[in-house]
Amino acid sequence: MQVKSVFINKRMSDINKEIEECEKLLEEKKDDIKLFDIQTGGGRGKNDSNNNKREKLLYCILNNSIPEEWYVIDERWQKLRNGADAWIKDIFPEGIKDIKLLAGRKNNSDFLINGQKVEFKFGGEKTTSQPQFLSISSDKMIGDISYAEYFYDEGNVSKIGELANLEIPNKEDYLKIIHQDNYDKNKFFRILYNKEEEDNDFKKEKCLIVYDSVNNYLFEQKNNFNINEINDIMKNRKQSQKIYMIYNPKDRKFYNDKISEDECTITSINSLKKGNTDKYNTVIFNTKNENTTLHFLLRWKNHLGILFPAWQISIKRLKD
Repeated sequence: MQVKSVFINKRMSDINKEIEECEKLLEEKKDDIKLFDIQTGGGRGKNDSNNNKREKLLYCILNNSIPEEWYVIDERWQKLRNGADAWIKDIFPEGIKDIKLLAGRKNNSDFLINGQKVEFKFGGEKTTSQPQFLSISSDKMIGDISYAEYFYDEGNVSKIGELANLEIPNKEDYLKIIHQDNYDKNKFFRILYNKEEEDNDFKKEKCLIVYDSVNNYLFEQKNNFNINEINDIMKNRKQSQKIYMIYNPKDRKFYNDKISEDECTITSINSLKKGNTDKYNTVIFNTKNENTTLHFLLRWKNHLGILFPAWQISIKRLKD
C-alpha cells in the first residue's frame, strides 16, 4: 500500500495507525465504488447505510489508504481520488495536516480536517439540492405540545394499536422510547414493525393515520412555535461553521457550499406546505437572509407511526 505526501508534518507512526484503521473499514470492498455512481434505492435505511459506506471510503481515499491496485483495476476509483484531491487543494491549499472520521449523530459532521468540520453530501452541487442539512427530534421544536405527545393524546397510537390488535404502552413509557431507534425497547414497537413488513393493508391504514396527524398538528400549532428556542437549537448545532463537501455523480466532481449564520437565523413563519398526499407536512420559515427560507418537514425516521418523529430541515434559496 502506497503512502503519498498528502499529510504535512505528520509522524509516520500516526500515518500508519490511520492506514490500519482504514484497512479495517475497507474490508476489501472495492466493488463499493458503485455507490458513487448513482443514488441507490432501498429506502431510508439503505440510503443511510450507503452514505455511511461512502463516508468511510472517502475517508480512506483522503488518508491515502486505498490499495493502489484498485485505482488501476477500475478507473472510477482514480476519478474519485482526483476529484477529492482537487477539492482538498481548493479548500485546504496547505494540504491535509490532520483528518478524523467522526461517527455518531452527536458530532453533526462527518470529518474533521485540519480542525475544520466538513460534512459530506451526495448528489447535486449545493446544499439546496439536498433533502436535508440537519435533522432534529420532534420534541426539540414544540408549540403548546410536542408532536409525539399530540400523536398519543389525539388517539393515534390507540388507532394503530387497534389495527394491530395490540395493547398500547402508557403515555409515560411511550414518550420515553418514541425518540429512539431501537424497536426492541418495547414489544409494541417491534410487533408494529414486523406487522408492517407482513401486512400491506395495515401499512396503508397506518400511514393515513400518520398523514392526518401531521397535517392537523402543523395546522393547529403553526402560530405557537417558539422561534427563539428554534434559533437556539440552530445556533447550538453550529451549521454555519461547517464546510459542505458535495459529490455530484453526474460529472464525478466535488463541490463546496456553506450556510451562513443569517441563513440559520429564523425571523418568522412563512407558510405551511403540503406533501404528495395533499396533507400539510412542512413548515416554511423566513430567515435573516431574504434570499433564503428553511423548510422543516415533520416525518418519522424509523417507519411512519412507529419510531422517531423528527424535523428534516432543508434550505432553499431564491437565487443559487
